[in-house]
Amino acid sequence: MATASNEFKLIGPRRTEEYNRSAVTFSCRLSPEISAVTMEIRWFKETDCVCVYKNRQVTEGRRYEGRVSLFTQELERGNVSLQLRDCTESDGGHYLCQVTDGDRTEETTVGMGETAPSVQKFFDFWVSQRDRKWTEDERMKMKISALQTELEGESKSLQHKDQQLEDYKRQIENKDTELRNREKIIKDTLLEKMGKELEERKEQLNSATEQVKEKTSQLENMNKLLSEKETQLKNTDKELETSNNKLETLGQELQDKKRQLQEMMIVLEQQKTELAEKNKQLEEKERLLTERETQLMERDKQLQEKTKQLQEQTDPESSAAIRRRNSKEALPPYMSGETQDSAAPIRRRNSMEGIRPKLGGESSGPHSPVSVPVAELRLVLLGRTGSGKSAAGTTILSREERNQAATATSTSTQQSESTQGEVAGRKVTVVDTPDWFSPGLSLEKLRQDDPTPSSWSYL
Repeated sequence: MATASNEFKLIGPRRTEEYNRSAVTFSCRLSPEISAVTMEIRWFKETDCVCVYKNRQVTEGRRYEGRVSLFTQELERGNVSLQLRDCTESDGGHYLCQVTDGDRTEETTVGMGETAPSVQKFFDFWVSQRDRKWTEDERMKMKISALQTELEGESKSLQHKDQQLEDYKRQIENKDTELRNREKIIKDTLLEKMGKELEERKEQLNSATEQVKEKTSQLENMNKLLSEKETQLKNTDKELETSNNKLETLGQELQDKKRQLQEMMIVLEQQKTELAEKNKQLEEKERLLTERETQLMERDKQLQEKTKQLQEQTDPESSAAIRRRNSKEALPPYMSGETQDSAAPIRRRNSMEGIRPKLGGESSGPHSPVSVPVAELRLVLLGRTGSGKSAAGTTILSREERNQAATATSTSTQQSESTQGEVAGRKVTVVDTPDWFSPGLSLEKLRQDDPTPSSWSYL
C-alpha cells in the first residue's frame, strides 16, 4: 500500500447506491490508496458539521450524536466513508467531505435523497456523487460549525476528564485514609516486631560475642600452626632448590645420554646398512652355492655312470672268475671244485693280457684309442661330502675290502683322503676330495693337497 503523500484525490461513489433507512453509507476514498490515519477528515450536511476526525479521534456533531461513524479500521487503505444510521427525510441533501493533509485539502460532494415510490418497498434512500459549487459564505459557516463541533467535543472531553479527575481525587482521598490506617497498624506492628527482634538481636549479639572469643582463640592457634607451616615451607623450598639442582644435573646427564644414544643409533643404522649389504652378498653366495651343489649332483650322476662304465670295461673273464671265486668261497671246498691254486693263474692271466679299463670319460667302442698300461690305477672322487662319492667308492672297492683297506692303507691330507685296494687282481687307489669345492679354498691349497699328480683318473 502507498504511504501518505500530499498528492492525492478524493473520489465519491462511482454510481448511484441505494440503502435502507437503518444505515446509509456515503462512499468516499483516497486515490491512490494511501493511509488517512494521520489526516484530518470533516463531513458536512449543507453547512452543519456532521463529524470531525482529528488526532485519531472522532467528534460527532450536535444533531448527529450516536448516529454517525467512520470506518476507522479501513483508514489505512484510504477509506474515509461516512455511515449515517436511523435516517429520516430531513437527512436528505448534499454532504461535503473534506480531507486535509498538511497544507493540501481535497473535497467531494455526495447527494442523498428519497427513492421513487415504486422502489421504496426495497430501498429508502439513494446516494450519488454531485457536482456542487459551495459559496464562500457557506464555507465560512462550515468552518464555524466545525470549530463549534470541535469545541463542543473538547468541552465534553474536558468535562469527562474533570469528572474523571474528581473520581480520581475521591479515590485518592479514600486511598490516603486507608494508607494512614495501614500506616498506623503497620507502625504498631513494627514496633512490637522491632522490640522482639531487638531482644533476639541482643541474644544473638551475646552469642556472637562468645563465638568471637572462641574464634579469636582458634585464630591464635591457627597463627601458631601457620608459623610452623611457614617454617616447614622454607625447609621445603630449600629441599626443592636442592632437588632442582639435582634435576638439572640429571637433565644434563640425560642430554649426554641422549646424544650418545643418537650416536649409537647412527652407528646402528650404519651397521644395519652393512648387515643388509652382507645379507645381499650372503644371498648371492647361497645362490651360487646352490648352483654349485646342482652342478655337483650332476657330476655325481656322471660319476655313477662312469663307475658303471668302468665295471663294464674291466676284463669280463676276470670278472666272471671273481664272481665264481666269490661263489666258491661261499661254498664248502668239496662243492666248489676249485682250489686256490686254480684261481691264481686266472688273475695272472688277466694281468698279463694287459686289459685296462677305459677311464677319463673315454668310450669303449672298437675305434677307441688303447690306454697306456700302468702299474697302478688311481681314481679321484671329486665333489663335496655327502654327494654320493661314498657309494661310488664302495662300488669300485667292495665294502669289505674298502673297510679293510681304509684301516690299513688310508692316507689323508687337509682336504682329501686316499684308500687302496685290489680290483680284479690290480691295485686300485681311490682318492676322496670332500673339501676341494668349499668356498674360499685357493688353488695353491689344492695343489699342496694333491697326493700325487701322475696317473690319475678324475671322476
